[in-house]
Amino acid sequence: ILQSFLQKKHTDVFVKIFNKDGDLEVRWPTPKDNPLVSVVIATAAKDPAILSQCIKGLLSNTDYPNLEFVFVLNNLFVTSARSYLRKLADDDARIKILEFEGLFNYSKIHNFAIPQTKGKYIIMLNDDVEITQKDWVSRLLGFCTRSEIGIAGVKLLYPDKTLQHAGVTVGLWGAADHPFKRLPESFSGPNKKLELHHNLSAVTAACMMFRREVFDEVLGFEEKLSVAFNDVDFCLRVHDAGYYNVLVPSVTLIHHESLSRGYDKVNPAKRRRHLDEIQFLRTRWSQYVVDDPYYNPNLNLSSLDATLSEQPRLKQAWTKESDSSSFKEFVIKV
Repeated sequence: ILQSFLQKKHTDVFVKIFNKDGDLEVRWPTPKDNPLVSVVIATAAKDPAILSQCIKGLLSNTDYPNLEFVFVLNNLFVTSARSYLRKLADDDARIKILEFEGLFNYSKIHNFAIPQTKGKYIIMLNDDVEITQKDWVSRLLGFCTRSEIGIAGVKLLYPDKTLQHAGVTVGLWGAADHPFKRLPESFSGPNKKLELHHNLSAVTAACMMFRREVFDEVLGFEEKLSVAFNDVDFCLRVHDAGYYNVLVPSVTLIHHESLSRGYDKVNPAKRRRHLDEIQFLRTRWSQYVVDDPYYNPNLNLSSLDATLSEQPRLKQAWTKESDSSSFKEFVIKV
């Protein structure tokens, strides 16, 4: 019935039952002309083995037929890895290498690189993401061809198969974070949220797809956010422009981000920068920090496991916390 209804406007749409409970998955078709998709990978090759694994998945474990791969190197790039990439580019015309000079700034790097790509559709991909399913590009593309969709994101797992990313909630810990992080892969979330395609305020740029016209419309990434929250800010500006951002959990990849990484280990300058970026996000997007429209207002903003709060979210207020040992910059003040 659902397929018949959808096919009145989208003749190639396909609906299937994807689990034993009878839940439905809508598979949106990709354009028959297979438009070019540009995959942008900014890398410093801190772990050449992980980078090589990412590249192997892109070249041999991706079935979409029309791709270009744009690697953005900076002046900290490892010489051996640079040679490795240049040899790949010599052997594969789909690979393009760009050089970004200057201090690391994630937003500037992508504002520099994306205008130099050729695809109508852009994928931003971290160099430590492992491609584990061949149809990942096609599944994302099916969503991004829809005019109402701004950004499509994926479910990411740590190598130990616990959840790393299943969407971003604005307001967690006073800024933004990934709910359900480090819970088992089998965790389906409230009302099976982590199994079903659904709208969100934001997704991570570790792996996201969008149309070039959407990037141009919101003028790219905010360069004042050099490391943290630039993807959240980008998603919120896309959302405010009238588009939906969607999580596509049927695309599940491995993200080799360190499980032990913590803010308590960063140097004072990085800590100051991180606090400044938190304040920037809270100031520009205060309405989302107080009340993310895609996160139940009865859930706690100081927990990642979707526990109930003692008070509705609109009665929660955030203040700075000086506990540098745990480096949780914000706590709920009741």
